[in-house]
Amino acid sequence: MADARRPVELSIEASALLTMLRREGGWWDVSRLTHHWRPTWPEAEVEQLARTLRQSGQVDVRFDRAIRARPLHPSPIGGSRDAH
Repeated sequence: MADARRPVELSIEASALLTMLRREGGWWDVSRLTHHWRPTWPEAEVEQLARTLRQSGQVDVRFDRAIRARPLHPSPIGGSRDAH
């Protein structure tokens, strides 16, 4: 079944969060993201930005809480994205 998700236009804030996730790597939950971005964004805004990134398909989600940026390019054959 094809993915019926519409493209999501990312705000400057969501793009900044995605760039940070790609640069830092690893899994991040809202609490950790809020601490990292303090005092720039309050927790409610971080939650909304994370939700936007999930809707855009730009991040992987674990346990419906933690997110990590998907790589810009596919992993090489035999490579594991879960090694981190």
